Amino acid sequence: MNVTFLPNNPEHEQEFLDFAAERKVVGIKQFADYGGFRASLYNALPIESVKTLIAVMQEYENYKKLNA
Repeated sequence: MNVTFLPNNPEHEQEFLDFAAERKVVGIKQFADYGGFRASLYNALPIESVKTLIAVMQEYENYKKLNA
């Protein structure tokens, strides 16, 4: 199962991708035809990985609010 987020928002895609990579969250770029990001939840992904992604997304949201 893939969870998609930030679809069709190209002005934030590279910034978020870099932000996440700095926090060791990689492999979330969606296919070029769709844009945005995806988190693949198959292959027995540990719950800690999901919590890490959520924390990075929340940190990015706060970062954007502070730098708006």
